[in-house]
Amino acid sequence: MLMKKNDQIVIYIIKGSTIKRFLILDLIIGSGIFYVVKFISSSILIASASSFVGTEGIKKAPKVLKSAIGLIS
Repeated sequence: MLMKKNDQIVIYIIKGSTIKRFLILDLIIGSGIFYVVKFISSSILIASASSFVGTEGIKKAPKVLKSAIGLIS
């Protein structure tokens, strides 16, 4: 049996705004939340969870607010 190779090149294009959003939200704000909670609670586990929940909450807040405003109007 002779099998042909299916050589494909996949190119992903990432917008600069996506990179900037990632750097600001996940790295800067996530680190800030982590260190503030770690300072308050002295627990790395709680600080890590708070950092994750905080950044995800900030990412999803505009969608939730938009749908909430749509329900009110």
